[in-house]
Amino acid sequence: MVVMLVGCGQHAAYVCASDSQCVLAGVQGACEPDGHCAFPDSACAEGLRYEPNAGDGFGGQCVGEVDGGIGACGTMGNACCATGPACGNNTFCDGGTCKQCITEVALGVRHSCFLKYDGTVWCSGADDDGQLGNAATSTLPTATPVQVRDSTTAPITDATAIGAGQVNACAIRAGGAPWCWGLNDGCTDGGQLGDGTTNDSNAAVKVLREDGMPFTNVAEIAGDYCQTCARETGGALWCWGDRRSGSLGDGGAMSHAKAVPVRAAAGNMPVTNAAQLSLNGGHACYRTATNEVWCWGSNFAGQIGDGSKTDRPNPVHVFDGIALASGRNHVCAIKADNSVWCWGAGFQGRLGNGLGDRDAGSALDQPTPAPVVTAVGGAAFAGAMSVAAGASSCAILANKDLYCWGVNNYGQTGTGPGTYVPMPVLKADGTPLKNVARVVAQFNRTCAFTTDGGLYCFGRNSEGELGDGTFKNVGLATPVKLSCP
Repeated sequence: MVVMLVGCGQHAAYVCASDSQCVLAGVQGACEPDGHCAFPDSACAEGLRYEPNAGDGFGGQCVGEVDGGIGACGTMGNACCATGPACGNNTFCDGGTCKQCITEVALGVRHSCFLKYDGTVWCSGADDDGQLGNAATSTLPTATPVQVRDSTTAPITDATAIGAGQVNACAIRAGGAPWCWGLNDGCTDGGQLGDGTTNDSNAAVKVLREDGMPFTNVAEIAGDYCQTCARETGGALWCWGDRRSGSLGDGGAMSHAKAVPVRAAAGNMPVTNAAQLSLNGGHACYRTATNEVWCWGSNFAGQIGDGSKTDRPNPVHVFDGIALASGRNHVCAIKADNSVWCWGAGFQGRLGNGLGDRDAGSALDQPTPAPVVTAVGGAAFAGAMSVAAGASSCAILANKDLYCWGVNNYGQTGTGPGTYVPMPVLKADGTPLKNVARVVAQFNRTCAFTTDGGLYCFGRNSEGELGDGTFKNVGLATPVKLSCP
């Protein structure tokens, strides 16, 4: 029962598990799906009001009218609110129901791209190399997202997924065909757009396979500083761009401006069993359906994880995990016991071991997987379900809380002052960000989708990368909302 009755004077939030626990002054209440008690009140549209001490900001509010509440009006999949804003963060009212506006984000160094519910792609931030993809001649940064167009200048309206590299971005279109735009002549040889040239493009161009066959079933695409890679639904991996450090994974020493298959070993058969792909900092990794983690490419800081600092032009098996993320010169993955392990460059705290002296250089590198901890020399950080990595690293726990650690020069950990061990991401009001469903981290920015359809981002925004109309870096989780009908 609700022992915290108003007359009893208890002020801590009460969490219920069944209706029988919700009794207030002799009145039977209901245990809402969010774990808070609510009681009859005819002044509320749904006839129920949360008890005064309910947590998460629900206290005293009408059920169905709390922003972010499970089953509340204004949240994804629920009714539009009759009063106030019809729908909340990153949702819009469509036929009386709130639907998600932005479904995916892709983060470059100085630009971001957003995939909307209708298959359109919008980008904001820097545009000095065409990375906004809107076929415009202007190269000025913009804090208002512009629509990506293809090489015919027609708007892309059939995208199903997106990815971004340092100064380019890509979209997977209907049928699984990848298209890319932006910088195409960076690094030594270029070719990151995969169209057979090294010409930059301010509009999306179609990626070509070196064998002349069309792509028809790409499910995932990701970019890096000098290369781009894609994963097909059947598990095959393809990469294109600059050859440096074996980053294309084909075992060769040549750059390729068209897609070539990643190969299990030099001259051997192509990889066909990838279930997840991740790349960053000149290296790449994939996870198989049986949770083997394989990595290749640049290894100067031990980011391959095989105990050496020797570049690997073909994938090597380094870990067994249920999820992985390649960060800037480091990799993090989750073991079957839900503990987080990282390896590679250790400066600025990106390995989550509490160590991060910027001046320590390679002394903090970790060329084999090591556990992320709660404090220096402390217990292993456990309970993680998914992980993301850019310059910083993040993990979502089983209770859907988001923790981040590492580089925080732009506020990309979302923890306020920053931390070298996992700490909760905070909202602008200083409370932890809750109910996180997905997190994306790359380069110097992080975005998190919440279970109610919301989208929060933080990190570098000095060139309008977050598309919120401002040019100011954000150090705490801030709502992002593009206009939707």
